Amino acid sequence: MKKAWTFLCVFLKRRALLPVAFAFIFFVHPLSAQAFTNAQIQNAQQQSGQIQRQQQLQQQDERDKALQQRGQTQINVTPPPLQKGQGAGCRLIRRIELLNPVHMPKAERKKLVAPFEGKCLGVDQIEKLMSAVTAFYINKGYVTTRVYLPAQDLSTGILKLRIVPGKVGAIKTDERKTQINYLGNIFPDVVGHDLNLRDFEQGIDQINRLLSNNATIDIAPGARAGESVVTINNNPGRHWRVSANYNDYGAATTGRDQGGVTASFDDVAGLEDFTALTINKTLPPNDGYHQATAESLLMSLPLGYSTLSFSYNYSDYDSTILSGATNLHLSGTDNAGTVTLDRVIWRGRTDKADVSAALTNDDTLTYIDGQEISVSSRVLTYLTLAANYSTQTHGGTATLGAAYARGLGFFDALHDAAGIASSVPHAQFDKYTLTAGYSRPFSADRQNFVFSTQFSGQYAPYALYGNQQFSIGGPYTVRGFLDEAVANDDGFYLRNDLTLLKSATLGGRAV
Repeated sequence: MKKAWTFLCVFLKRRALLPVAFAFIFFVHPLSAQAFTNAQIQNAQQQSGQIQRQQQLQQQDERDKALQQRGQTQINVTPPPLQKGQGAGCRLIRRIELLNPVHMPKAERKKLVAPFEGKCLGVDQIEKLMSAVTAFYINKGYVTTRVYLPAQDLSTGILKLRIVPGKVGAIKTDERKTQINYLGNIFPDVVGHDLNLRDFEQGIDQINRLLSNNATIDIAPGARAGESVVTINNNPGRHWRVSANYNDYGAATTGRDQGGVTASFDDVAGLEDFTALTINKTLPPNDGYHQATAESLLMSLPLGYSTLSFSYNYSDYDSTILSGATNLHLSGTDNAGTVTLDRVIWRGRTDKADVSAALTNDDTLTYIDGQEISVSSRVLTYLTLAANYSTQTHGGTATLGAAYARGLGFFDALHDAAGIASSVPHAQFDKYTLTAGYSRPFSADRQNFVFSTQFSGQYAPYALYGNQQFSIGGPYTVRGFLDEAVANDDGFYLRNDLTLLKSATLGGRAV
């Protein structure tokens, strides 16, 4: 159970509301103009936009929870014993040569050997130099790379150290115990290459992103000199999970109380893949004029340093618009499919960076009394390019992310008219987002807490359609404003959470 106190700073840049062009649109579509007034259409747009944004944020929150990974894997190794030198005294060493210095930039080589050149070196000093070179490789993840002192004549004033990289001879697993049947998509193009621990930390992260897994590795000498055999160990749990939830996060216009069920499945195809299906509905079932439904399907497949995922989201709603003394029936649907390819481009011991590309096709329909409202119904296709960085620092985790989205004209998408004004919503839009956050657990008075702060902002050079706007208010952005969400093309918020972690026992198990 969690208790959270939220302290909020909110800013939203105002922009003149859109439709000066609505009069022209209504003239072109006389059926809509005759059936409903301009004010009714605008009211419907605002209400349907708010409902759809809330449903999108809810589905995004569910996707984030489904894909939430454990902390970044860190595999600790013991430094290898150094080759012991013999002899007493010292020799003047004018130059130090590193033979076969793979994966070591020239600047790093100079930095390592400079403190030892031009000095009289004995056994202790040479071992210290070898330790520094070995430490460099271990920090870079090349934990089986060795540094040797070959036979040589030091009277020449030249000291030579030979670097021999360790290779991956084989990767194996006990299929009966680990239930990991195929590793080709987890560790592609690794066997036969230099052993880098970062490759295996990435692979273990990919395996353990499935909650049923708890994988670790062992590294042992291989059959040939310089080769290692990596064994994947795992103690798997149940490969499927079902959870139910209830909350009062729904909008007043569609029903406050809502419940949902999520079913998730690990390794369905035997490729360490993940599948999740979520359904949320208004509770209890009502007359059909105040209800909302949200359904989502999520699938992901690991591909080494990349992850390919597909998501499909469907939502519908029924509400009412008060127009004078008349209640109008407002309803709508939204179908959105997204294909995402994510790639880790940098991985250190405590930090990593990734980039992603996502293509989305979003089909929105809005109705008043069963009649489609064309100005609120559209198909948008857009490409989102994103970059994210995370690092462990000061006992917590810091994150930074940036993204750019561009509206495209593919897959039946709406096309902007030539010379469209900047104040009119664009289908071929440009949108920039920035996120930053920090989270740190701590203890006080025998209680466990987590403090987190999150910044989120968006900028668009011209007007956006409602489901692309930046929204503030509701349980997924700024809590405390459940029915008072504000949306615009540009904006940002800063949210700070202090969470008290409490555990309970259910069926003899801690939850």
